[in-house]
Amino acid sequence: MTGTTYNGIPQTGLSWMNISMLNVGFDLGFLKDRLKLEVDFFRRKRSGIPADPVDVIYPYEAGYGAQKRNLNSDQVSGIDGMVKWNDRVNDFKYFASVNLTLARQKTINNYGEVFLNGWDQYRWAQTNRWSNVKNGAVWMWETIGVFQTQEEIDNYPVNIDGANNVNLRPGDLIFKDVNGDGLIDDYDKRPLGYAATDYEWDRSNANKNPLLSMGINLGFEYKGIDFAADFAGGFMNTFIGDWHVKYGIGTDQMGYVYNVIDSWQHEDIFDVKSPWKPGKFPAVRSNNPSIRDWNDFYAKEINYLRLRNLVVGYTLPVKWTKKALVQKLRVYFEGSNLFCWDSLNDFGFDPEISSVTGFDYPQHKVYTVGVNVTF
Repeated sequence: MTGTTYNGIPQTGLSWMNISMLNVGFDLGFLKDRLKLEVDFFRRKRSGIPADPVDVIYPYEAGYGAQKRNLNSDQVSGIDGMVKWNDRVNDFKYFASVNLTLARQKTINNYGEVFLNGWDQYRWAQTNRWSNVKNGAVWMWETIGVFQTQEEIDNYPVNIDGANNVNLRPGDLIFKDVNGDGLIDDYDKRPLGYAATDYEWDRSNANKNPLLSMGINLGFEYKGIDFAADFAGGFMNTFIGDWHVKYGIGTDQMGYVYNVIDSWQHEDIFDVKSPWKPGKFPAVRSNNPSIRDWNDFYAKEINYLRLRNLVVGYTLPVKWTKKALVQKLRVYFEGSNLFCWDSLNDFGFDPEISSVTGFDYPQHKVYTVGVNVTF
């Protein structure tokens, strides 16, 4: 059947974005270039980013809304640097280098922002702020302690759970009453972590690449032995554990052993009147106020340094191999992701994580042993 399809209103009010870029750098060499230094400052500014003109309203009966226009602008700026040393001492040749990159995005203009009051603007404004969404940070409650006894809970003057603390148990978290009104609610949240996506609405994929990245390269050659190691690191990032990380076993979600085994619990788990046994995490239960919203107890700053690649080889002397008509013979070991120093040991997660649940397949460890033969 032949027919027609409505393709919408022609877009006549949208054009290309304008981009201006600035890069200033310098390269320096010292001691006959054995020591090298490279530094670059960069900035990319975009204007005319398409956005919906929220202040333009068409009648519902029209069947269409306002078209996007070139309304928003942002800027990415940062610094990239590298320092390298290479030298030779007789037959020993070696090198070492470190590189760092820091880059942040800033929202210059976010068209159509409307706020009901000063708090609303403080909490949600994005214009002239770091563009990591919601003021460039994760808004959450600040943890200032842990309840040790039921008596401490009964005498605590701040309403933490919204029900006069009847749901609290020893081991639960104490949140800071920032505005001093005696109640823990959204007005007590503050930006306490880095974020790149909208945590409020996209909890399944809320982590991101670090703002500060680092690389380290080391190597040497000595009488047929060669060695090279590459490290990769990331800093200025925040992991916000949620769902399975918080709930543990005992609710409708399956948790991890880290927050179940090492949690506050009764000495006799079948006797609720038995003494409490301290743990690292709050007691596991479905109505635990410690897990009802974002807080910095379950937030971890992600810092890591991973041995990305390691190569160790040995090239046999030519006088040994030429008798077998072999020009060159090298045996080697190569490994990838062999180990990592990081700040997420409490959860047992890989630091290069992309979800709030930790359901990311860990980095593969690869071991290779080989022989290169040249005739």
